[in-house]
Amino acid sequence: MGKTEQQLKILLTVPNVAYSHVSFQGQLADILAQEGHYVRLAVHELRPISKVNVKHANVTFVHSSVANVEKSLQQDIIQAAFLNKTAYDDQALKLFGQSMAVMCKDVLSNNEYKNLLKEEHFDVAIGAEVDQCSLVLFKMLGIEAVILTSPMPLHDQEENIFGIPILRSYNTYIFNGDSSAPNLSFWKRLKAVYREFTGVVFGGDYILEATQTLLDKEYGRGQYDLRQMTREWLHQTSILAHPKTKAFITHGGRNSLIEAIKFAVPTISCPLFADQQYNSAVFQHHEIGVTLDIALLSEENVIKALKRVLYNPRIRENSYVLKKKLEVFPYSPKQKFIDWVNYVARFKQFSEFDLPGATMNAIQLYNLDVYASLVFASISLISVLIFIARHMISSATLLIHSLISVRKLKIT
Repeated sequence: MGKTEQQLKILLTVPNVAYSHVSFQGQLADILAQEGHYVRLAVHELRPISKVNVKHANVTFVHSSVANVEKSLQQDIIQAAFLNKTAYDDQALKLFGQSMAVMCKDVLSNNEYKNLLKEEHFDVAIGAEVDQCSLVLFKMLGIEAVILTSPMPLHDQEENIFGIPILRSYNTYIFNGDSSAPNLSFWKRLKAVYREFTGVVFGGDYILEATQTLLDKEYGRGQYDLRQMTREWLHQTSILAHPKTKAFITHGGRNSLIEAIKFAVPTISCPLFADQQYNSAVFQHHEIGVTLDIALLSEENVIKALKRVLYNPRIRENSYVLKKKLEVFPYSPKQKFIDWVNYVARFKQFSEFDLPGATMNAIQLYNLDVYASLVFASISLISVLIFIARHMISSATLLIHSLISVRKLKIT
């Protein structure tokens, strides 16, 4: 067990969105427990779960009335990905957001659970970024040192909240990625920009909206503002580490792709939903894997993809080079995580890190007023130039007619 200058009491929470999310948060819990901290991992049931692979931290399962409903919804989303040939379904995301809101209500109204946490007087809380409800829970518990984690890339709504600029010239939506990114055609860039202004500027995030609505109803408007706060399982890394493993067909989840790169195994991704399109596009762009469109999945296309990763030396070489780069990367992710937890526990608040864009409205953030002024000024200038040109042409025409008339008079 590692040694620490001060033992901290650390609470980690995670909704059971998918096993990979729980596994990710569980590994973080074990890392901190091995460092000598007292750690509790609370799994909020979004769907039924009975155990997690956590060896050193304390684990608590928090039941929710939405668990069985969410299990059925997840099946509908997966079915839509195959039958509707789309990974992005507005209705499914709305239902998911509503499920998260119900889970949030169950968690926050569970007094036995909250009393258990209050009695332990945690120094640091670590929540999953997909679960904004945990921020409210942490505030109720009076925990000032708060960290958010994610096994996925930071998605667009979170980037918008933190004020991080997003360039649509090469970046589509994380939850509705495009396998051709970053080399996007004009129409795909236009679609990305359209979605940004109809979603981020005029719409919003379904999970955030549903949860915020519930909090306003239950605790009063403004009390809690989320913007401020074929077998069941195979040991995947052991399979990837085997010398006879030459390729890995995957759904494109971030954890799976990182594990594949760790062992220099080229990937064939069949992304279905969430961040999987984005992750797969990154691997394809760097030529360490290929992507198969689920709508065009066939025996012929699978064989072509296998031949490409098995017999294309560039893909295998790129995978090996990236593996070596990660092995000698100057900063250990594990140590970086441990150091940041200790740092946050010590100082708690970091207003110095806040980006100006986090508090700007859409007009300021996207310079819409500047562009509108430039357009107005350009139209005004063009109008003035047209008026002057017409006046000059009219004057010139009159002058020419006058000269012609004078000449005719002289001739007569």
